[in-house]
Amino acid sequence: MMRAASPLLWVPSGYFTMALGYVMLTSVTAIMFKNLGMDNGKAAEYSSLLILAYTVKPLFAPFIEMYRTKKFFVLCAQVLIGLGFAGVALAMALPDYMAYLMVIFFALSFVGATQDIACDGVYVTSLDARAQSLYCGIQSLSWNIGPIVAAGGMVYLS
Repeated sequence: MMRAASPLLWVPSGYFTMALGYVMLTSVTAIMFKNLGMDNGKAAEYSSLLILAYTVKPLFAPFIEMYRTKKFFVLCAQVLIGLGFAGVALAMALPDYMAYLMVIFFALSFVGATQDIACDGVYVTSLDARAQSLYCGIQSLSWNIGPIVAAGGMVYLS
């Protein structure tokens, strides 16, 4: 019989990556677009399109329940988000890169929203009520570190 992994191994990383992806797509892209010479209105418009998947995620959440496991979706989403942001870096070397960036970012927004759904599902189904309340602070801390890293560290690196 396999022993379940300690929530300390997956709660911080899951919620950190959820926040990191969300902030990268909704806030850091606006800064990036502005740094690429876009006017404020266009940068805000393009960035606001990327939040659409997070807005409609209740509509596709039932489909995540129907196929595979929530852990499968969490792991796949984390890998796809990493590959997607690597793809963004590579796409910037292409001519007319903005169209490629928007396609990649839009796909990443759906992957990120899927990760949100699946990670919350893993949290709720894997932990009993006592454990959920015990790890609630770690969950919140991890979520709040994500924006700091994204808006601070990632913007600095770019």
